[in-house]
Order: sequence, then structure tokens, then C-alpha cells
Amino acid sequence: MKYYHAGVKLAPEFGKDIDVRAAVGNLSRNIVIKSIMTTNALGVQEWNGNVMVASYWDFNTAPPFFIPELREGAVNLHNVEIDGMGQYETYRAGLRFVVPVGVDTFTKKSTVENCVMKDSDTFGVYIENWKGAIDFKGNIVFKNWQ
Repeated sequence: MKYYHAGVKLAPEFGKDIDVRAAVGNLSRNIVIKSIMTTNALGVQEWNGNVMVASYWDFNTAPPFFIPELREGAVNLHNVEIDGMGQYETYRAGLRFVVPVGVDTFTKKSTVENCVMKDSDTFGVYIENWKGAIDFKGNIVFKNWQ
């Protein structure tokens, strides 16, 4: 791999497994990322998933009393459709960019170009505190809950 990729399964917390491993791929055709869009017995829309680009502090590389390394996420999406993703009444949008507290400088840049984000149960896109680290152009975001 050209860039470092960290992925671990964390110890159970509050009776739930936390798995932060993720696949890394390079797809080069028109792609549709679509949820199944299921509802539960009460008719409430359930979790539909999201595309998350995250930067985080890697405490696994920091022995006691050392500073953890910052792992920067980046994505290049071109001609991608994100359909029906996002979690109802949350900020977990179909496409979201997550950055930890205290990070205000980025060395990697993301590109989202000529993409469609639609039919989300929340925001189509959620970006907070990325300060110029994302080129977002020629996209269409429509029919989202918020």
C-alpha cells in the first residue's frame, strides 16, 4: 500500500464490539453506494450506513507518556452516487468528514467532484472543521431529510 492504513478491533465497550477496520479500495468507474433502507417493526427507518472520512489520534502507537500520531483520512470521489445513506435524526450523513478536537492543519486533501448524494434520512453531506482540506465541486445534493 502506498499510504499507512490502520484498522483495529477494539475491546468490547458497554457490551458492544467496536470494529474500526475498513476496506481500502480504488474504484475507477461510475459507482453507486446504496443502502438497503430497512425499517424496524415500528416502521422507523434503521441505520443505513454512511461513507465516513476520518482523521483521528492513534493511541495504539503511543506508549505511556508519548504523544499519539495523527492519522489523516482522505478521499477522492469522482462520479459517485451515494443513495439512501445516513442515520435518521443525527449528524451521521450519507457522506461525512470527521476530525478530532485540536486538529486544524491538514497535509492531505480530499476531492468530491461530480457526485450525487440523495435520499438520505439526514444530511446528504456533513463537513465540520476541515478548513480548506476538501475540494467540493460540481456535486448535486437533493431529497435529504435535513
